[in-house]
Amino acid sequence: MTGMIGADDIRELRTSLGLSRAEFARSIGVAPRTVEFWEQSRGIPSRTSESVIMEIAQTTEKLRTVQN
Repeated sequence: MTGMIGADDIRELRTSLGLSRAEFARSIGVAPRTVEFWEQSRGIPSRTSESVIMEIAQTTEKLRTVQN
């Protein structure tokens, strides 16, 4: 199931949260360079990282729904 999140998805989520690569990386426990590689399609998140990213995305969507 690894690799389900694409580079554009990661970049879109990060920017929609108003986070720098370093801030986003810190929030999921990876190096900023790793996020850069993902966003440039030079690598894919591990299962663990992908799970954390998906949780952030789902939580963000739920919060947006509640606010509207």
